[in-house]
Amino acid sequence: MKQLGAEAGGQRSLPSWASRLASISAVAALALFAAPGAKADVVETFHLTGSFGNISGPLVSFTGTVKLDFSNDFAEEITNSIKISILGRRALFNQNISLSVSPSVGLIQASDGSGGTLALWFAAPQSGTWAGFNAGQISFGEVFSGDVTGGLLGATGWVRRDPAGAAILDPPPPIIVSPPPVIDPPTLAVPELSTWAMMLLGLAGLGLAAKRRRALGVLGRRA
Repeated sequence: MKQLGAEAGGQRSLPSWASRLASISAVAALALFAAPGAKADVVETFHLTGSFGNISGPLVSFTGTVKLDFSNDFAEEITNSIKISILGRRALFNQNISLSVSPSVGLIQASDGSGGTLALWFAAPQSGTWAGFNAGQISFGEVFSGDVTGGLLGATGWVRRDPAGAAILDPPPPIIVSPPPVIDPPTLAVPELSTWAMMLLGLAGLGLAAKRRRALGVLGRRA
């Protein structure tokens, strides 16, 4: 009897374990559906090259990189990093970085660890977005204090997109809609000469038949 009772208890516990397993599976499935899909980083790299005017000597060249993340549905850019180095200066401008773009004008700012501040103005897309941007000319720049002997002003150079990047900024190709086909108006069919002749003969025959009927009617009344 006890063995039967144990078997009965085992039969009762099986649906309980099955229901728990089903509940865990359902929760896991809901978690997978509810979790937002991870977006891969879409990073574009821009290279900076140019030179500063040096108050105390010849031009001083500079190089740098700007990395922007466009993973946020391309609604706005997120500045990942800005690194700018100046020839002959040990300080690297890669702190307190900022980048702003307004229609036609962009501004890059960064500082080094010794109190130096760098700013570069460049030609940005007129739309105020990065769509289709591949290169913009640097029109002005300046460096203040820090590890700088003499003033560096009047920078010139370029901001160029790395062609090896994702190229998500290139505008899509234009959609060319073909014009609707031109439908020529229907042309009126002009009968040929033989058709005109047959029509005239038919009309003449109808006229003769009508004249003959009238003549027969007159003769009948006279009779």
